[in-house]
Amino acid sequence: MSLPQNSLLPRSNFEVLLGDSTYLLPKRGASDFLLYDPVGGYVLDVTAAQAGILRAQAHDPVRLNTLLRALTGASRKRVVPKASADAYSPTTVALMLTSACQLRCSYCYAEAGDTKTQHLSSEIARKAITIVARNASQTEQRQFTVHLHGAGEPTLMPGTIASLLDHISVEETHWSTICRKIMSSNFCVPPQQAVSYARSLTQIFVSSDGPPDIADAFRPMAKKGGSSGAILENALAAVYGAQLSDKITIRCTVSSATQRRLCEITRYFSQFGIRKIYFVPVSSLGRGQDSLAIAADVFVEEFRKCGRVAESLGVSIYYPGTDLSRARLDGYACGIKGSNFAVLPDGTVSVCYEAVVPGSELREAYRIGTLSSEGLRVDESRVQQIAHSTHVSQRAACNTCFCRLTCAGQCAARNVAPGINKRDLPMTDACDITRALTQAAIEDL
Repeated sequence: MSLPQNSLLPRSNFEVLLGDSTYLLPKRGASDFLLYDPVGGYVLDVTAAQAGILRAQAHDPVRLNTLLRALTGASRKRVVPKASADAYSPTTVALMLTSACQLRCSYCYAEAGDTKTQHLSSEIARKAITIVARNASQTEQRQFTVHLHGAGEPTLMPGTIASLLDHISVEETHWSTICRKIMSSNFCVPPQQAVSYARSLTQIFVSSDGPPDIADAFRPMAKKGGSSGAILENALAAVYGAQLSDKITIRCTVSSATQRRLCEITRYFSQFGIRKIYFVPVSSLGRGQDSLAIAADVFVEEFRKCGRVAESLGVSIYYPGTDLSRARLDGYACGIKGSNFAVLPDGTVSVCYEAVVPGSELREAYRIGTLSSEGLRVDESRVQQIAHSTHVSQRAACNTCFCRLTCAGQCAARNVAPGINKRDLPMTDACDITRALTQAAIEDL
């Protein structure tokens, strides 16, 4: 599909809401429309005349449903759930092993390395693993997930990681469960260690922004004299040589300095056998508050170009909240309504993986309890309160947007400042990107 002159969509008067989640989208550069329903799971071309008939019946749900059934061959009876919290019984845990980091990334949301160094004790981490393994044993899937994460860099704790992997094996046997073992890392480790992690873990999310010149500019070593880009390149090459590159997913932060280099970045990583890349605009959290934000129209144009390059290379690229195969029909952008279980280095339990900076208002906003040698203590009322406040329905600007059940308002921590009523937040540049890329994906169907 060729891009229009302006690849963004107007912020108003560009879609008509029919029912609770059925939308008419004007086709870009055409007089026809798309009938799109993420709950019903369909996309349909309709003429301008058909669109007019549908609009005329928007006030009559019974008549409207009859017309939709005639057009689609299906009658949609599901409705969009309201805000609600699950009983707190998580089967996934993110273990923030340390606040230490060997890099000083320009836009680190956790301000890793700048805060007092803290390490999560192995005892607490093992307790957390036991909790999710036990909870998983009560589910039909009998699967739990352990995410070795960081308010810093988890690979700086190799002994802890080794002991936790052993403990996971014990818990899998004890509870007759299976564990998905994930790690988020800058992956600036020696080649042999990189291969070892790739063999031991189910998936590794590597935070890297491209070739060594980009890495060294925006993810420099804390100690002068080394190249984070060169170290990572050697690690990726070793994993590729061991035929384990399918374990690696790149999480690439995009800033105004790199937004026109997406195609180059994709080609660079593809030479190491990488097949999945998430492009994420620079965060406004932590050190990212002072970073240069991307230009929404430029990013959309470059992402669409990159999509064609990536397809030719056998690489899949993603932008958060625009994957039509993963509609967020519960109205939440993540498991913040009660399935997230993040254990910070001091034992604080949070429902947000990114609200980690000690003493910050954001960290307190998503704190729900503690995990100590005495066990897990969670304030269920806080879980309910957070679930209500972060539901997509709480943001007025989302309620007539056709993306609300694919992006669900996106990350609450990144897009909602503590103390600000989410309902009053206007559309943002992130919304512009999400709508443009989502409509492009719908039209490509």
